[in-house]
Amino acid sequence: MDARHSPPFIAALLALAAGGATADPLNLASQPLTLASGVEPNVMILLDDSGSMDTVEECDRWEESWWGRRECVEGRVTRMDIAREVTTDLVADNPDTRFGLTLFDGNEGGRVVAGCGSDQQTVRDAIENARAVGGTPLAEAYYEVTRYFRGLGGFFQEADYQSPVEYRCQNSFVITVSDGEPTQDDTWPHHDPDDPDHRLPDWDEDENDRNGYLDDFALFARETDLRHGGTDATGTGFDEPPFSHQELRTFTIGFTTDLDLLEEAADYGGGDYYTADNAEELTRALEEAMASIRDLTATAAPVAANTGQVSGESRIYQARFQGGDWSGDLLAYTLDTQTLTLAGAPEWTASDRIPEPDQRTLVVGEEGTPLRWDQLDTATRNALGDPEVVAWLRGDRGTEEQNGGDWRDRAHRLGDIVHSGPAYSGPPASGYDRVHWSGGDESDYAAYREDHADRTPLILAGANDGFLHAFDAEDGTERFAYAPSPVVDRLGDLADPVYDHQYYVDGTPTVADAWSQDGWGTFAAGGLRAGGQGIYLLDITDPDDFTDEAGAGNQVVWEFTDADDAELGYTFSRPAIAHMANGEWAVIFGNGYNNSEADGHAGGGTASLFIAPIDAGRDGWTADDYTRLDTGVGSAADPNGLATATPVDLDGDGVVDTIYAGDLRGNLWKFDVDNTSASGWAVANGGTPLFRATGPDGEGQPITSAPRVGRHPRGHGVMVYFGTGQYLEPDDADAIGQGRQAFYGILDEGSPASADNLLEQEVTWEGTVDGTGIRVTSDERMRAHHDGWYMELPSAGERVVNPPLLRSGRIIFTTRIPSGDACGYGGTGWLMELDAVSGARLSRTPFDISDDGTVDEADMVDNPESGDDGDDQVAASGRKSESGMPTAPKVLDIGDTEPGEVKVTAGTAGEVETIQEERPPGSVGRQSWRRLR
Repeated sequence: MDARHSPPFIAALLALAAGGATADPLNLASQPLTLASGVEPNVMILLDDSGSMDTVEECDRWEESWWGRRECVEGRVTRMDIAREVTTDLVADNPDTRFGLTLFDGNEGGRVVAGCGSDQQTVRDAIENARAVGGTPLAEAYYEVTRYFRGLGGFFQEADYQSPVEYRCQNSFVITVSDGEPTQDDTWPHHDPDDPDHRLPDWDEDENDRNGYLDDFALFARETDLRHGGTDATGTGFDEPPFSHQELRTFTIGFTTDLDLLEEAADYGGGDYYTADNAEELTRALEEAMASIRDLTATAAPVAANTGQVSGESRIYQARFQGGDWSGDLLAYTLDTQTLTLAGAPEWTASDRIPEPDQRTLVVGEEGTPLRWDQLDTATRNALGDPEVVAWLRGDRGTEEQNGGDWRDRAHRLGDIVHSGPAYSGPPASGYDRVHWSGGDESDYAAYREDHADRTPLILAGANDGFLHAFDAEDGTERFAYAPSPVVDRLGDLADPVYDHQYYVDGTPTVADAWSQDGWGTFAAGGLRAGGQGIYLLDITDPDDFTDEAGAGNQVVWEFTDADDAELGYTFSRPAIAHMANGEWAVIFGNGYNNSEADGHAGGGTASLFIAPIDAGRDGWTADDYTRLDTGVGSAADPNGLATATPVDLDGDGVVDTIYAGDLRGNLWKFDVDNTSASGWAVANGGTPLFRATGPDGEGQPITSAPRVGRHPRGHGVMVYFGTGQYLEPDDADAIGQGRQAFYGILDEGSPASADNLLEQEVTWEGTVDGTGIRVTSDERMRAHHDGWYMELPSAGERVVNPPLLRSGRIIFTTRIPSGDACGYGGTGWLMELDAVSGARLSRTPFDISDDGTVDEADMVDNPESGDDGDDQVAASGRKSESGMPTAPKVLDIGDTEPGEVKVTAGTAGEVETIQEERPPGSVGRQSWRRLR
């Protein structure tokens, strides 16, 4: 059979045998599914309208400009004029925020003139009507705000407040803008329902508040639960974990003043303090406050680490994004070696480390053309339309509407990072000097490793601002960014003031060492997921090559798109880089989804595997340059697609022998690639899947993540592990109406496995132990006649969309359970850990459930099958996520310290969760492809 095409009659037979029911092309979501039920934050602006705000500032008077904003011309304005103008713009520029306004009430207290959640015009009218008169009762007004958020009666006002906190997870903030020290700020309640010990107004009890009590009330608001009892808008109790405490955070701005009291209030209130002396600085301060608020309500992508071993230099990298303005960030945290938790605030945030527009190294397309108007070709100029769009893409904030330009406003220059997990590139450490092969021997690699031992480490992440970004992993500075050809023509859409979210560079890059025509090097390969139909390969061997755009452009090795082969779909497959049996190093990837889309390069809709040599595509692609292994399953009307592939080295010689991958129909495919000629590579088992996963209804269960492979401990072939389910279409965000999914361990002994011969394991109990969600599973034993095992996922809509981990006889995977709960951050999920061979529960609980720093008998749970006597205890097999739907875990070894290792995941709630676990015996790391020993 030809390596690139299955004959039509073979394809038809395979479609009947392995295809299942027909289906339309995927309706790929254009926005993150986790944002389907986001909750807008409450932001109360506490605006100083005291008499001092009538002070005249040296500034030109305001006049309406042609673009609908007001600008200064000859004249002078007051501080209140400036504050009104800037805060009005703030409200207009943040439509996804529930703003409110509180003013001073003359010389005593405050009055809520617009509640949070009022329509924008109401808030803007209230701002416009503010007049500077009276004293500065800062703490009194702030205290009235706390009563408003708690839904109490007013203290200074005759009001029966309705709390704006409608959801248990809703974030609430106060932004205080004041131009001076408090005056006449000394009237307090004798009793507050949340102050039974009568600590107010000196809440911190330091007896050192002669200059005012604003900081005390900010601390009070941070520590006080705003909502007691009752249920939120979803019907869930306000006191239910993990959102049992609703707090109020405080940001402060000293306008024409630098006041210690304001700084202390922000510090106590969990916010930030800013100073501003004019309209421009006040605008910037408010924008930065809103950026911090967005960060506090952001959603997380996966995590990466700079090491697999915990040390004083261990660093965790987390990508985040914020819906609404579609900003993103990459944060670097230090891991506390004592508590094994993230050490406080991030060490750096990449959004703060983007160079000035003209200093950035930005290249586009396969030629690596600098993103500068005068260097772009005519077609790209026509697509982008305007030199100012290029300036906007480079990060020129002056081109934004909020700064007098014509293009979209944004919080900062870095766009949303949604599905692209950060990828770390440090000194070479692949261990190839221990493997013997021709064409790049072990001595070459040893020298390469030594020569590059001190190179600058990079952290790479794709963003939906159109670029793959590479940051200095030590200090967060952006070193370069590259836009692949399939997204270049759409870059201009990003600058549109009415931009609707699209995906661009949304795939996680793979970083690996490999041999090429230039010798040993380090390469980054990536796809675009829903951002396009293309794969890119960059040479990132020497980060110093990216100091200018000419050097960076030369490091684009090649791109492979659907223009090169129409069977390539949207590249949801994360590439692997590996050494093939024909002596070439290659990039390996599934063809992805919707390859039959009518875009001028429509494919046949089948699932295929691509193997593209590193050196072959440097001068463009011909059909002889690469190999495509076509399964023949799928059609243009009923398209299929292959997910991320897992190359396997069966004999430990550093050369790939077999590749495994799954498709949308539930087929697990095996590809034989051990022939020294690419023409001898083929779909294994005569073109029949190794296994087909089906649910109780007989429908195929989609496989959308990479399998993991391990040798059977008794020498009976290899075990292939994978979960089923998809999270790709808008309907996937709903648990209702979804087919039942499962996790599988399939034995490959050289022939297809039968579902009838699988051992069934099951979740036997699910509940809470010491406040932690726990699952217990069965412990059935595998017999000689079994072709593997499976475990049905018990919750409605539960699925596996992240690749599992295999560690020393244990299989570890995370699940996702979508939820319509507005506080669910898209849903929840589980971290599961089972015996790899049989799928049974382990003999010891792997999790530190008791949270005492040790995994021991205290972490065992009562056996639900033996009653309530407590004498029979078993291991827990699953731990529920406390931060939304979990990503794939990153495992860090903590040496001889108990409990042995820590698993780090990022949940869709935006939190990084560290779970202390027992280290499996004999644990070792793995390379970019699996080498079985």
